[in-house]
Amino acid sequence: MDDLTPQEIAEIEEIIFKFFEKEFGSPKKAQIMMQKMAGILQDPGVKLVHFGNTVFLVIFVEPQVAEVHTMSISEESSTLAKHFVELSKFLQNIGVREAYTYSDDPRFAAVAKRTRLPIETEQMQSQDGKTYTIYRVRF
Repeated sequence: MDDLTPQEIAEIEEIIFKFFEKEFGSPKKAQIMMQKMAGILQDPGVKLVHFGNTVFLVIFVEPQVAEVHTMSISEESSTLAKHFVELSKFLQNIGVREAYTYSDDPRFAAVAKRTRLPIETEQMQSQDGKTYTIYRVRF
């Protein structure tokens, strides 16, 4: 985030804060998550990527493989799909060959379909007993 203007940084922080506030139900919990996010971003294998009202947390888990977490204040699947397509182009340009995300939100299926990217899906059982869908794209 070194090459961003103060206005761009403020916009990214606002998107992430609003996302956490909605996700966790209070400004206090959102602030705690913002502090945790600041710690995560100290890792050189982690990057924030921003398109419109969506911020992606990209974690490089292996060379050319990225895990993606989405923080968005957009409720529209078409907008989110557009941002995922932009993200896929960005990732390809920096040499990523495989990217994946996972979610238990059924709206992600609609977003995945709208992107028209070659997305593969599979089910995953988490340690907390929830079932998630993994969305994986190989470039």
